[in-house]
Amino acid sequence: MPPCISSSQDSNIDDGLKLEGAEAQSHQQTVSSGAGHSAVNESPKQCISLDVISRTVIAVECGKGLSAQYMIPLSLLCAQSQKQLDVFQQAEDLHDSYVKVKAIKKQAKSVFSLLEIHNIVHTDKSREKAMAIILECLHRFPIAKYQVGIAQRITEATDVVFQKNEIFIVSPGKKFDRSKVPKNDVHGRLKILKDEAVYTVLERIHFCLCKLKTLEEKKAPANAVQAAAQRRLILPNEHPSTVEALVNWLYKDGLSFTDINNLCEIHALADKLGIEGLAAECTGLLSTATSRILLRAKSEGITLRGLLSECARNQARGQDTDKENSTLSSFSVIGEIFKITLQKPAPPAVLQDLVAEAIAVSEDDQLFHELLPVINLDMRGKVAMAMIRNAKAKAAAVANREHSHSQVSSGASRNASVKSEVSYDKDQE
Repeated sequence: MPPCISSSQDSNIDDGLKLEGAEAQSHQQTVSSGAGHSAVNESPKQCISLDVISRTVIAVECGKGLSAQYMIPLSLLCAQSQKQLDVFQQAEDLHDSYVKVKAIKKQAKSVFSLLEIHNIVHTDKSREKAMAIILECLHRFPIAKYQVGIAQRITEATDVVFQKNEIFIVSPGKKFDRSKVPKNDVHGRLKILKDEAVYTVLERIHFCLCKLKTLEEKKAPANAVQAAAQRRLILPNEHPSTVEALVNWLYKDGLSFTDINNLCEIHALADKLGIEGLAAECTGLLSTATSRILLRAKSEGITLRGLLSECARNQARGQDTDKENSTLSSFSVIGEIFKITLQKPAPPAVLQDLVAEAIAVSEDDQLFHELLPVINLDMRGKVAMAMIRNAKAKAAAVANREHSHSQVSSGASRNASVKSEVSYDKDQE
């Protein structure tokens, strides 16, 4: 039975795997100098090809605990969003590294299982394969930021088996000086140990790679590029109904929404992902509905204050307005649009302009002061600027009317004077 590695080493594996940067490079050079291997050279950045895009399927994950998942072709997403294409381009190198790590893990599992089954006691091809995998991970691990952690685990695992006399191919004498084979010379140490020692170190590597996969998956929700490398689009704060509407739109099934809030959520998601076509379609529906309802209210003699008050009363009475909101034609839609635009962060810019203009044109200072406590800072500025523009436009209109009236009065006086002169001349004749 191969010797086991202590649980204390397992407990700090994540700490070891997190070592990155200059420290990793320094450690790598030390290990390389001890074993006679050259330092790792970074490969040039790759670009994701059209062929890869066309045959890649990604998982769109959302909802609480990422419980909802939608599988879509990457080509559908990239055709609608340059932003997402750029993200997957950036992720291609890391994705390639993930593929290499997966291959190493598969090779390691297949080799150490053979060593265990046959209990090989002499050097053969299986041992050579195992040694090749160990040295590749020690000096050329595909994900550079984990090079230090992996190298440390390999060095530690080798040191553990190197302390056991029964693991040596030739039993060491009492005078054997282990310091003659330094700790960082993993290759030199494993050469004089039995196959089961090599198997143990390889098993340790496989364990590390499994932990690494879990670690990378946990980090992905906070890093779009890392998620893309795993062929995932992670939207932890999005409701499944919003994501489903976006997915259906990508599949050319049209835009569907449950109510005005859902439409705004779809717009926000499309805007965040850089899906300009969907964002524009949502904006068009929202702005058209807002303009149409405001004009209709004006034609019916309903003030903006009256319109918002009616919406508030309906909401207070608990009336079910979801069906009305979904049609985008009910007055109740305005109440929701004002709430979204004035209170929520980053609403559609076109709605901000429409709402700010509506408040300014109403010339209802009391309404403005009533709304002020709930208006976000950005919208306060927009409303103030709209009110200033409206006041200037109104003053300019008054000035123009006075100027026109003055010109008309002046013209009338001149005409009267001319007529008087003509009449006087006729009398003289």
